[in-house]
Amino acid sequence: MTQLTLTSTSSSENCYIIDSVRTTQEAVPAAGNLTYSSSNDDLLTVFVNQDLVFRDTLSEFSSKVSCNFEVIVKVLTNAIKSLKLAQDYNGTYVAYLSGQLSDDEFLEEANKYSYSPLETLDFETLRDIRILFETTKIEFTPSEIAEIFKIEHNLSVDAIMKLNIPVVDK
Repeated sequence: MTQLTLTSTSSSENCYIIDSVRTTQEAVPAAGNLTYSSSNDDLLTVFVNQDLVFRDTLSEFSSKVSCNFEVIVKVLTNAIKSLKLAQDYNGTYVAYLSGQLSDDEFLEEANKYSYSPLETLDFETLRDIRILFETTKIEFTPSEIAEIFKIEHNLSVDAIMKLNIPVVDK
C-alpha cells in the first residue's frame, strides 16, 4: 500500500500539501474527506469527497511533482537574477548621476545590463508569469513584469489581463 501524509491548506479544504509518500504493508485509512489507496505497490489513487482526483503510478506522480518543483525554482531564480541586475544597473545610474562615473564609463557599464525585450508572448513566459504571481503573492506592476521577464511593456499588460492577475498601478 502507498500512504500519503498530507497537510490541509487554510485557503481551501480541497487543497493539500504532500508531506511524504511511503509504501506500507497495512491498509491506508481515510482521513476526513480525503481517501488514498493503492491497488498494488506502485499505483496511487486519491479521492476527495468520493471524487477521483487522480490515479497515477507512484513513480510518475513523483516525477511530475519533481518537474513542477524544478519549474517553480527556475522561475523564482530567474526573477531574482533579473531583479538583482535591475538593482545593479540602478546603482550604476546613481553613481553616474552623482558624478562618480564619466559619460563613457557609464555607457560602458550600462551596456552590461542591456537586452532586447521579447516582442511576442509565448506559452512558457505566460506560464512563468502565473507561477511568479502564485508563488510570491506579490502584486507586481506591468513594468516590473516586463523587466523581470524581459518582454515589451504591452506584452506584460496583455499577460496580466489574460491571467486575470491583480497588479499595482504605478
